Amino acid sequence: MSEATIKMFKTKRDEKRFAAFLSSLGVKSVFVGFDGYGDDGSIRTVHFDDSKDKSVEGAGDAQYGTYPERKSVMKGGRWECVTVKTPCNLREFIRAIVYDALDKTNIDWINNDGGEGSCVFTVNDNGTLGIELEVGSRYTEIEYKTFNVSRTTEGE
Repeated sequence: MSEATIKMFKTKRDEKRFAAFLSSLGVKSVFVGFDGYGDDGSIRTVHFDDSKDKSVEGAGDAQYGTYPERKSVMKGGRWECVTVKTPCNLREFIRAIVYDALDKTNIDWINNDGGEGSCVFTVNDNGTLGIELEVGSRYTEIEYKTFNVSRTTEGE
């Protein structure tokens, strides 16, 4: 297993704000599971737990500010790509930052045999945020063997 550093928040302050928001909802950890293959992949689950590993219902629906989203808009007769701030709930925000982090890994977890993995956010006792992103790639291995085949004819 190799390790690399992926930045999920622009600033430490953004990360602390996120951890404080999770705490205010009674959330101790967030589990995000994803899976992909063929030419399709998506985040399959976002689950919120409290300090006793019990589900925190409704946490994902809590309004959590905005998230920058790139959109194509028509300006002066030309299409331009602009970034707009889109309001989102906590689940949408988490999905967006996990998708961004997955893009940064440069691991193709969507195409061909695809891959799977998880991202776990943990609010530590001191209020800091622990984040672990694990991505696995699936692949098909083909082993070829070559055989010499002798042809014999009867009577020789």
